[in-house]
Amino acid sequence: MKNIKSVLLALLLIVSVGAIAQSNMEDVVYLKNGSSYRGLIVEQILGESIKIQIAGGSVIAFPVADVYKITKEPAMVEKKEPNACPYNGHEMGFGYHHCKGDSSRKPAYMKKSRFFGTIDFRPGINNIGLRLVRGVKINHFVSLGIGLGVDGVYFGKGISWGKGVYDNKNVNNGLYIPLYLSVSGDMLKARATPFYYVEAGYAFHPANPFVAKNPTDKSWGGPTGAIGLGFKMYSRGRSSLGISVGGNYRSDIYRKVTTGFDALGNPISITSNGIAGKFFGTLGLSIGF
Repeated sequence: MKNIKSVLLALLLIVSVGAIAQSNMEDVVYLKNGSSYRGLIVEQILGESIKIQIAGGSVIAFPVADVYKITKEPAMVEKKEPNACPYNGHEMGFGYHHCKGDSSRKPAYMKKSRFFGTIDFRPGINNIGLRLVRGVKINHFVSLGIGLGVDGVYFGKGISWGKGVYDNKNVNNGLYIPLYLSVSGDMLKARATPFYYVEAGYAFHPANPFVAKNPTDKSWGGPTGAIGLGFKMYSRGRSSLGISVGGNYRSDIYRKVTTGFDALGNPISITSNGIAGKFFGTLGLSIGF
């Protein structure tokens, strides 16, 4: 009986190989264990083994005794979904919920990890700022990023109403360029969720635009930090919108030169060095990609 079955399988194989090849047909080998292989039969040793080349070029061999049947069937065309991560499993670009190995079409808030980017506008009393952050989401509740921004800051007393930012009476006033590390995250795994952020870095103070009026005083900027809480709403796709309240600590290392008088009443220049520090309240409007 075993020899008869082997002969029948060999005859079936000869018919399969000798048939006119069609581009939409392929060989299918069914095994007794229930598995099957689709491709092109490339070798058959009568009564011993069969080799089939499957998709991708791999060749698989198995004993004839394990074969249940061999057929020729219409080729199966695999439907390919658009690849959201065409670059080695990572979607590139400036995006808030880029896949980082997750090529699914899940909404941003449902992805376990991804690259992200945000634009954050932060007005406040005696300060105003714009932030750009690029980073990676570690999990649903923690993200790490690098931020760069530009701030207008007024260190004087009272409310400046915008003009004080450019007031040369205080060398600490003016435009700052903060560069910092950011830790942020959502508090819920939901489309609408509270979120938090914590930042720490250094804010550079470029040359005072009014240096011609005050050429002796200098300012170099200093360490800066921020903390805030907010509420975020995700879209069904790649974006989010958030509002927040927070605080921004600004420091500035400076040198001031003032005019004094010596014991004989002669005018002299007095140089003083120091560091100014102030805590500013901010509101925030952020757009995520």
